[in-house]
Amino acid sequence: MEKSKPVQLLRTLTKKEIVELESFLRSPYHNKDEEVIELFLRLKRSYPDFTSLKVKRDWLVKDMYGDNSAKSESKFKYPVSGLIRCIEDFLLIKALEKEKRYNELLRLRSFMERGLDKFFFKRVSDIEKKIKKAPIIDADHYLFKHMLYSMVYEYPNIEYMLKDSKNILEKREDNLDLYYYSSKLYQHLININQNRVFQLESEVSKIDEIIKDIKTNDLHDKEILFSILLFFIEYLPDKKEFNAEEFNKIKDTLFKNYTSFGEKLRKSLTILLFNYTSDQYSSGNIELIKDNYEIIKLGIEHKILIDPNGSISPFIFYAAIVSGGELNDFKWVDQLIKKESKKLPSEHKYVLLNISTAFIEICKGNFGHSLQLLNTMQYAKYSYFYDVVVKCLTVRCYYEMDESIVLEDYINTFSAFLRRHKQMPEIEKKRFIKYVQYVNLLSNYPYKGNSKEDIKNKLSQEQSKIYARYWLNQKVEQL
Repeated sequence: MEKSKPVQLLRTLTKKEIVELESFLRSPYHNKDEEVIELFLRLKRSYPDFTSLKVKRDWLVKDMYGDNSAKSESKFKYPVSGLIRCIEDFLLIKALEKEKRYNELLRLRSFMERGLDKFFFKRVSDIEKKIKKAPIIDADHYLFKHMLYSMVYEYPNIEYMLKDSKNILEKREDNLDLYYYSSKLYQHLININQNRVFQLESEVSKIDEIIKDIKTNDLHDKEILFSILLFFIEYLPDKKEFNAEEFNKIKDTLFKNYTSFGEKLRKSLTILLFNYTSDQYSSGNIELIKDNYEIIKLGIEHKILIDPNGSISPFIFYAAIVSGGELNDFKWVDQLIKKESKKLPSEHKYVLLNISTAFIEICKGNFGHSLQLLNTMQYAKYSYFYDVVVKCLTVRCYYEMDESIVLEDYINTFSAFLRRHKQMPEIEKKRFIKYVQYVNLLSNYPYKGNSKEDIKNKLSQEQSKIYARYWLNQKVEQL
């Protein structure tokens, strides 16, 4: 029986589901055959591996009927088929429990067939209220609405029971269009991402056609749907970059409809925009630090960028501190440190709290206090990132305090440290090396022949990522 259908089905069940299945089998409504329960109980003893000799067909037949005669073998097939039917029914019920919205349609169908008009239309009204609050998770959201309004429109004598029957028809057709566009687009993207097509350009052009069609079609959820499409497009192999128009469209739609999106989509869009603004800011588009800060604030305040266990990622925490500090939003940042630092992983809490406090003190102009905090961490053993950030902030303090001699010595030591560091990825190392080089240029201005315009042009034309680019740009403007 190890490879039999009932055993294969039972292997897929969790411990909790095994218990639930036993209750299901003991219910006379679902099963009236005692031998089905007897067979299940014998198989249950070998759960979850079902490798025991006690799941062998010969052993089970003999244990249930006393012998292995042809008559017993013939009788045994009935509890086997009965158990298969019951498990399949059980799995169907479990699936229906997950698809609660489609259960609503079955309930409405029963009301309609029995002529329970008041029950039917009261339930439709309740479902519509839930739909307005429910997030758009996938294309099935539109399919469900289409099926709902189709059922309402097909209700006998609807013109006498509803004044807006024409509106119901429009909703039915509208949601069918939305389901068609969103599911068709999603399938094209799946084909591309899973390499199921050979002509990538052809598949991408089909997607562009769908988007063009959506733009020209008068759909009531067009704005939300369009942002979903743009979100999927960012994962296409040949469209990894935003342009400014696409970024602003997604950002505006995200902020306007934040609670309309499902949690998964909301989190994906937030992280997508956060990563984009972070990348663009460090690559030279310094104005995007404001968008970056708005997005990260939104994500933290709505718990989207907070882990399910309630903790906050050290990376997200420090990114929020940096953006908020550079923009001088000290009230929100101070609250963030006070409230969210408690949720940091224990191994990061002490060092990150000290670094964050030191950074905010720098932004407030309290360089001496910041140096005191940084000096307590100079020679401690932390991860390379914290170690390098401590050194970067120390460089910034010495520059702001106009300690040119100390700064020059520290920069030389720091530069040698970066060159020799073997654990740090080269792409990260380059960010910090560029930072040190530009601080050195600024500290030597104007003695080494570089004019303000020379430094400004060089920094603005720099394509590679640089640590603390927003601050560097400010210092150039202040020369």
